Amino acid sequence: MSRPVLYALIYTLILLTSASANAARTETMGMAEGDPASVTCPNKTYLAGFAIQYHNSMSGLSPYCVAMAADGTWSGGAQIHLEIRMSYAVADGSRVDMFCPRDFYIFGFRGYSHVYGIHSIMQLIVNCKNVKTGALTAFGTRNPDGVSVTEWRGAQCVADSVADGVFGLIHDARIIQFGLSCAQTKPASLPQFIGTYSKTTPNA
Repeated sequence: MSRPVLYALIYTLILLTSASANAARTETMGMAEGDPASVTCPNKTYLAGFAIQYHNSMSGLSPYCVAMAADGTWSGGAQIHLEIRMSYAVADGSRVDMFCPRDFYIFGFRGYSHVYGIHSIMQLIVNCKNVKTGALTAFGTRNPDGVSVTEWRGAQCVADSVADGVFGLIHDARIIQFGLSCAQTKPASLPQFIGTYSKTTPNA
């Protein structure tokens, strides 16, 4: 076996092992109160957004998921999965659909939670990333008026991954703590080995 072929095999094994190693969760924002809950995109798809029930707090949360093409763009359109959600949707408020532009995936977040009573997440700002170009964009829910809130710094997936789900804590269906589960993105292409290997014979 030639050395370039051996190097290529080793590099491929590194990619395969790092794919599972890089599947991780971000840090969370919000108080450590309530019951664990999560949603994950099915069939190895990625998180492009979600639908929530929103007034001054968030509940429900069903994911918009999309497959990723080899070059990092969307493969098809994002599909909402109403059959899976973090909690039931409370009666107050209305449905809000939050999703990234085409070819962008959810990558990070920050926000604010209520200071008193149930410390639910009251404003959520989401960052989206285009893994092909590296471009970033952000959007969020409105800032509730006249409400005392705590600001949270938030977190993001590591550089070579984007979100494939949401996890956190809920209380009475309201989301108290919020974080992202992350999955490694598909590389656009494997780097090519440059140059050749030649065997030399030492001088006699």
